[in-house]
Amino acid sequence: MDREVEIGKLKGAFGARTEAEIAGLGDWVEGFLGDALGQSPDMFAALDRLTATADGVLLLKALRDRISEPGLPSGRDGGAGLPDAAALRALQASEPYLAGDPAVRKRVAQGWARLYLEAGE
Repeated sequence: MDREVEIGKLKGAFGARTEAEIAGLGDWVEGFLGDALGQSPDMFAALDRLTATADGVLLLKALRDRISEPGLPSGRDGGAGLPDAAALRALQASEPYLAGDPAVRKRVAQGWARLYLEAGE
């Protein structure tokens, strides 16, 4: 799959709002499915495969738009939706992480950073 082709499709759908749309969808998915994603490396890997294509990203946007929630759910209220240390260790043992998947590795790094920040507060 050619990442540039997929990004081109998203730019065709979103225009100048492409980066903002992708970031907004990422925040929404994290808030909406954060607990489930943090507890299941397989589910996270499935989401990663879905969002590797423009069609998958557009499907997520359609789902978000159909749900029509007021505001974006987020994991910012009390840490809901954020993976704990056990979930992060499970992600580190997952096939996508071990294969070097950048999205999974980024999620793990961000998760550990959040946990360390919370512990230091």
